[in-house]
Order: sequence, then structure tokens, then C-alpha cells
Amino acid sequence: MSALSDVISKATDRVRDYRDRRVRLTESDTIRVLVLPVLDALGWDLQDVEEVRSEYRHASADNPVDYALFLHATPTLFVEAKALGVSLDDRKPLLQTLNYANTAGVDWCVLTNGAEWRIYKVHAPVAAEEKLFLTVRLGEGGADTRAMAATLSLLSRDRMRSRAIDALWSEWRVDRAVERILDTVTEDDAFIRLITKRADGLTTGEVRASLRRSGLRSFY
Repeated sequence: MSALSDVISKATDRVRDYRDRRVRLTESDTIRVLVLPVLDALGWDLQDVEEVRSEYRHASADNPVDYALFLHATPTLFVEAKALGVSLDDRKPLLQTLNYANTAGVDWCVLTNGAEWRIYKVHAPVAAEEKLFLTVRLGEGGADTRAMAATLSLLSRDRMRSRAIDALWSEWRVDRAVERILDTVTEDDAFIRLITKRADGLTTGEVRASLRRSGLRSFY
């Protein structure tokens, strides 16, 4: 984690420096100076073509994905990179990368421009944009290097092998579903009546307003 934090700190400094000096990086330069150092710090052997393949095609008709990372001879993570400063909001490269990953049976992919890293759960049964699980942004003021390292460490070779990110995803998926339900509880008349019944002297309007002010999730 310490080595990864150091690499992220250096990458953050580079991103800020390039922005301050208005340096325009090509996609190749972005990969070389911002993306590959992070992958290396995550424990992926960039010199081992059985572990890291560039310009990878799962099928000959496919356009290549920038990097495919392998475990036990099986592609495990796709990384698609754009030049620093290029927005990651364009839906086309996202859909393309997700489709390639899905066809290859790869469950995780990353879209990055060196400064922002977006981690997607490929096989989540939701729309493409909703497959976004975690985001790390380098170069922003007040960014916590250790927190960024903790998030990106989920993409490390060892943690991908132990499927730590899958366990975290499962918990997050359940928590998000529960939160969506809790967000609607303050509009549930039966629930409001139950609280009002147990709170002597309060009206249903007062209970409903109180729940909205405090945020129901804070009770848990």
C-alpha cells in the first residue's frame, strides 16, 4: 500500500503540473507516464505477456482494448485509456469496452484518462452508466492519497486473485438496494402511522417532517 500511495502521489503531482502548464499529452504518453506506473504498483508484471497484454483482441474481429490483465491464463480485467484531459463521459468507448469485456467473459473493466479512474462491474444487470462501481480522481484539491490507494488497490493482482472487489461489490449492491427502499420509507403511510402510534403526542405530519430532516439512514 505504501508503494502504491507513493506512485499515486507522484501521478497526482504530474497531473497538476501538466494542467498548470497546459501540457497536452497524447494517449500513448498518458499511458506511459500515468497509467502504467499505477498498474505496475498494483503488482501486475508489465513485462510478462502472459499476465499483461497490450492491444488485446479476444476475437480477431474486435477492436483492441488497450490492456488486458490475466490471472491463470484467463483475462480478468480490461483497461481502456484515453489521453489526459479527454472526458470519460463519452458513451461510445464505454459501451465498446463493456461489450468487449462481456464477450471475453471479463467481469471488471477500467476506463481512465490517467487523472480519473472509473471501475465498472461488467455483468451487473443494469444500464451501462449504472455499472460504474468506484471512481478515483487524481489531481483534485484535498484528495486523500491513502484513500485513493485503498480504492485502486482493489485492482491489484493479489486482490483480484482473492476476489476482494467482488465481495465489496456484493455488499455495495445490497446496501444500495436497501438505501433506495429507505429513501421511500418517509412516504410510506403505514410506517409513519407506526412511528406516530409509538410517539405520544406527535402528529403524522410532525413525524414525517422529522424523518425528512434527520435522514432515516442515520438511524442505522
